[in-house]
Amino acid sequence: MCFQKIKSFHKRYIDRCRSFYSSSIAGLFTGVIIGIFFSLVTDASFNRWINPFQLGELFAAIIYFGFTLILIYILYFFGKACVYVVCIYFLMTKIVRNSSKKKNCLINFKINYFAGIYSATWVASLIILHTQFMIALYVSIMFILLYFPVEYFVVRNKKG
Repeated sequence: MCFQKIKSFHKRYIDRCRSFYSSSIAGLFTGVIIGIFFSLVTDASFNRWINPFQLGELFAAIIYFGFTLILIYILYFFGKACVYVVCIYFLMTKIVRNSSKKKNCLINFKINYFAGIYSATWVASLIILHTQFMIALYVSIMFILLYFPVEYFVVRNKKG
């Protein structure tokens, strides 16, 4: 029964799923380039985990993770603003005249954006974690298990 629903979903959105898969492949190559760049620029060696019983180390970890979360939050809204600017550009200009073509263009842009980001993040993480097999394995399992749910939420139509 579950396979029937998945099969009907893929039949209903065959072009969008194909676009998601091709953008995922493009994201893999982008992730390789980003991962190699960050591996060459940084020395990411994960020798041990944070010791929560040492207050200085715990405080430094809280500051580090807080800074990382703030940076992710800022970059998320920067990326969202860039997407809105591109979408408004497509909507306001006469590049695409038909309203259904505008909608398809924006949907394909969203699909390509999220699929590329998702696969590039996975591959870049693997290349950065190349010395830590178990962490890379856990990251890979997580990304593989979440691939089809991410595809579903990106490709599906919000009305149906």
